[in-house]
Amino acid sequence: MTSQRRHFSFLVWSVFSVAVFTAAMCLQQADFQIVLRTLALGAGAAAIAVPCGAMLAWTASKSGFVPAAVRAFCLVGVLLPVLVYVSAWDAAFGKLGWMSSASGQVLKPVIGKWQAAIWIHAMIATPQIAILFWAAIRSGRQRWQDAIQLDRPPLPAAILTGWWKFSPFVIAAVLWTVVSCAREIGVTDIYQIGTLAEQVYLGYSLGQLGSIGTVWTPEQIQAAQDLGIGVSLLIIAWLAGTATMVFLQAASVNAPVQGGHDSKSEPSSKLQSIASVILMLILVAVPLVNLIVKVGFTVIVVDDQPTATWTVGAALQSLSTVVTNFQNEFRWSALIALASTVLITAVALPVAWMARNKKWMWWILVIGFSALVATPGPTIGLGIAKVFTSLDFGWAHYLYDRTILAPVIANAIFCLPLALLMHFFLACQTGTQEHELAVVDGITGWRAFWHLNVRPRIHSHLICLMLVFAISFGELSASQMVLPPGIDSVPRLTLGLLHSGVSETVAAITLVGLAPFLLVALLSWLLAWLGSGSKTNVL
Repeated sequence: MTSQRRHFSFLVWSVFSVAVFTAAMCLQQADFQIVLRTLALGAGAAAIAVPCGAMLAWTASKSGFVPAAVRAFCLVGVLLPVLVYVSAWDAAFGKLGWMSSASGQVLKPVIGKWQAAIWIHAMIATPQIAILFWAAIRSGRQRWQDAIQLDRPPLPAAILTGWWKFSPFVIAAVLWTVVSCAREIGVTDIYQIGTLAEQVYLGYSLGQLGSIGTVWTPEQIQAAQDLGIGVSLLIIAWLAGTATMVFLQAASVNAPVQGGHDSKSEPSSKLQSIASVILMLILVAVPLVNLIVKVGFTVIVVDDQPTATWTVGAALQSLSTVVTNFQNEFRWSALIALASTVLITAVALPVAWMARNKKWMWWILVIGFSALVATPGPTIGLGIAKVFTSLDFGWAHYLYDRTILAPVIANAIFCLPLALLMHFFLACQTGTQEHELAVVDGITGWRAFWHLNVRPRIHSHLICLMLVFAISFGELSASQMVLPPGIDSVPRLTLGLLHSGVSETVAAITLVGLAPFLLVALLSWLLAWLGSGSKTNVL
């Protein structure tokens, strides 16, 4: 996609957004407040995440130990589910957090719910935005440097060219953050932020929320029950248009660079390395220390007085208790994630390849991607529940109540857009000339799919598969609404416990749950290293 087309698509999106928000002014006051809360949460998170992500991407594009560490952090950060971030940060400033305990008010959070929700969503979005910016830098470094050297003096050119080339990605990063905040409930359900997804979930599960006690007022509960289809369709329509904009901007990452390969990366400067290390310590070390401090918290008697302290024995006891008592939850989560990954890959891999070769299929991919991204997780779960319960067949009720089919479908629908995006980028690595030569040699159809797309990039596709598994393992917003009786998942278990604060058990579940994500990250790095010697691009 050329620069002119990218900016034209932004102009179309802007006009569309003005029309949508003009219509929003006609909504009822309660519905209009839902729109404002959804956008305010996303905009606040983007204001923090975009500059932090840009800083990490700038460092990741260099060579050296610190840039390599930044790239590893971004990979792990993208894999971690929302509730890991919630648990890690809430262990400090939330109810039962160590900062709350130090202030003498254990049940009173240190910071407000809006500040906490914005901060956690910003931490979630930072590694995602960093990878987007890093891919943009990596794909066009040589072209941008040539423009700087040929067109203008060094300093003004660096600023003007950098902003002009990065502006679509800045816009895409902001919009992606807003979309992510609008469809997730992992943060908003804990801090009671009434976004669209949270209002849908609240209206669906009022009985559960009432049984554990919340700060929702009767008016807010009534508003959730009366959530009109108008506001839902309006926000979903805007999110769909926004997701289309994000896809079109992000797709330009794979624009071919004429005249050779990218130039070699330069080593990062000392100031840049120090700034990146400090930022990673804030993003990684602080939440990890929060969990470690919480998991080993215990109370001992000293001079007949109960005294709070931290011991290794208490930490090991908490971890062993979680491993023993919650084996079924980890097994069910792994099984649902595995089945979802198989289903997602079976759909995303061929669809992305066909979209690369057929214009009409490309538009289907864009529309499908936009519609799926725009739909909040609870809406997906609610729709699946209505479909199964409306079927007047015994086998349908059996599948819904006695198997994991419903959560697998919900999980797959919610996680499919990211898989479509990754596999589409890989499919675009096959050049037009290479494809035309294959057609001349009689390699078409599924043979071309295998010989041009799958086999040359088998390492990259395996990395995508493992990333999808990790993301599916931590999915909550859609699948938890259709879990059959007697089956629980780690994300749903964690969400239920988090409503009461981060206890030693919650901290232990989070730390034990980090193991599969770290394993996936390690295997992905090994596959990338094994594939780095080939001529194909590895993620």
